[in-house]
Amino acid sequence: MAAKGITGPGYEGHYFWDTEMYMLPFFIYTQPQMAKQLLHYRYSILPQARQRARDLGVTKGALYAWRTINGEEASAYFPAGTAQYHINADIAHTIKLYFEVTDDQDFLREQGAAVVLETARFWLQFGGWEQRDGKQQFCLYKVTGPDEYTALVDNNYYTNRMAKENMAFAAWLIKQGYIDGDTDEQAQLARASEAMYLPYDATNQVTAQDDNSPKMPLWPFATTAATQYPLLLHYHPLMIYRHRVNKQADTLLAEMLFPEDQSQEQLARDYDYYEPITTHDSSLSRSIFSILASRLDRRDKAYSYYMDTSLMDLVDLQGNAKDGLHEANLGGSWLGLTYGFAGMYVAAGKLHITNHLPQEINQLSYRLRFRGRVLEVQLTQDSTQVQVVSGTPLMMVVDGREVEVTSGTIANGR
Repeated sequence: MAAKGITGPGYEGHYFWDTEMYMLPFFIYTQPQMAKQLLHYRYSILPQARQRARDLGVTKGALYAWRTINGEEASAYFPAGTAQYHINADIAHTIKLYFEVTDDQDFLREQGAAVVLETARFWLQFGGWEQRDGKQQFCLYKVTGPDEYTALVDNNYYTNRMAKENMAFAAWLIKQGYIDGDTDEQAQLARASEAMYLPYDATNQVTAQDDNSPKMPLWPFATTAATQYPLLLHYHPLMIYRHRVNKQADTLLAEMLFPEDQSQEQLARDYDYYEPITTHDSSLSRSIFSILASRLDRRDKAYSYYMDTSLMDLVDLQGNAKDGLHEANLGGSWLGLTYGFAGMYVAAGKLHITNHLPQEINQLSYRLRFRGRVLEVQLTQDSTQVQVVSGTPLMMVVDGREVEVTSGTIANGR
């Protein structure tokens, strides 16, 4: 699924991580057969990914191309291209989400597990052990995270956190017999995952984007004219890379994907730290800020970011609609409604729904598929209602309370 689909010439028909992280959740929850086809395509180009890992000197495992059509790397600028190794973990994350939502064990056994294991093997060889904070920790060096204004850094939080999940999931697949692997490899993957270094800025009490970003000088926002954005079109990359400025959500994206990793207090500090230094020069950014504002119950801000997301191409917010629609942003619009206003996520096998509906919206209603069931969610300013439209009853968490959802409506007051 190309970044512009078939709506324009932008990106020459290439596809990136957008498919997995911004568009596939929609298909997983609504049209799982389409999601399965998209994931099957990643499985079909696994041989090219193995070769890409060899090109980078990693003798075991696979590395998916950052920008491609046929599975081979097409990015000519490696700091903001190939160095975004997190695409491996992005694909593994989406396979895990697909399995959690559909319980499609056949796909996991026949295709998905192979992709997860091969991408996890890459991290084992790519990373290294280092003594930090008085203990041996697993580190990843010279990587670029989702924020393309901060390139070739050590221990990008997003990349490390995603790789941590990738390796843990691979170890679980071996243990559960979904794929052949010896106990030694399983133990190595589990150990590296458990010991993954996740940077933290103790001075500012915020989750650090990487080892160096908190120490770099702040971008001169006060003297940067509005006409100089997006920065990448007006400044040399090396000018941008040596300043503390984000093109898009990076650390915050990881916190969106793993909502139970941090407290509300930590999330609030991180949000307040990263928001002023994020330019949203990427169309992928505003939806994440909207979702996290919802989780923080900053509903005015969540609604404002959401409207920017949903209207982006209609008002040509990015100034490049002539190149085609921002397909991933369309996925981000759906995420803003479901992950944001409806607080939807899966953890420990349970579906969570939490009402964060902003005052500007009277009612939000949508349907989703979850493990063979069709559910309907209805949010108003006064109630949260979830019911089973088809299928068996389901234990889930609604507005923080575990309930059994049946064909009758379950209502929880705000």
